[in-house]
Amino acid sequence: MIKKAVEVLTNARKEKNISQEKVAAALGITRSYLAQVESNRRTPSWKLVKAISIFLDQDISTLLSLVDFEEARELVKKGQIHQVRTPELILSALRGARKSLDILGINSLGPLHQGRDMIIDLLGKGGRVRVCILNLDSEGFEKREKDECFNIDTGELSPRLREEYKASIGILKDIEIFKKSGYFQVRLYNHYPLCSLIQVDKTMVQYNPYTKQKSRWDEANVSVSRGLLSPVLICTSGDKKDFKMLTGLYRDIWENAEPLRLRTS
Repeated sequence: MIKKAVEVLTNARKEKNISQEKVAAALGITRSYLAQVESNRRTPSWKLVKAISIFLDQDISTLLSLVDFEEARELVKKGQIHQVRTPELILSALRGARKSLDILGINSLGPLHQGRDMIIDLLGKGGRVRVCILNLDSEGFEKREKDECFNIDTGELSPRLREEYKASIGILKDIEIFKKSGYFQVRLYNHYPLCSLIQVDKTMVQYNPYTKQKSRWDEANVSVSRGLLSPVLICTSGDKKDFKMLTGLYRDIWENAEPLRLRTS
């Protein structure tokens, strides 16, 4: 990932006609070190990669999506990114909600199943919860289903993604029935899913890109990583540029999604 990210950023710097001297001066490093990084003679930290991307106005999520298994494991050890292999990271976000919670995903079954009681409790305190999931009848869902659930060896299509969607709808209807107050709305988006996201109180975002590259996130060596098997970026309101980008991403998807009626009468 680091080498690929450096290549992307080096090309961006050249396209913008920004000198190595200017980048180095802005980031507090020497031009010679930056030159070694760009020529792959030195390996920069993820922190420096992120800093360069911000200076060059490049999308940090694009760089994060280049993470491969081995490099992600090293970044996790250094505490620079986190892996969502267990429910704890999702639960920590849900527990932290005091006023609002925004959830985005293919079906968001994990956060909904684990956080059902916390969501109802938040709504009971007058909180706001918005959930945006992929429309089962959309072309985006159909394409994602083929990418993620088709078994090349047997020619079979696993029903897992559709069953997870049905389970999520069931939980959403359950929340609608048991909530006592608060603002609760669900919407469906139609485009091919690129990430999941949890936004808490407009102060923290967990961003989880769905990488498309061939990787070893699971034993099947799938070409499309499932949400729980790819890296997650945790961003607070103090990380102004990333936070603005991620909250804007949710807003754009939400505003273009279709409201879902959870009650038929």
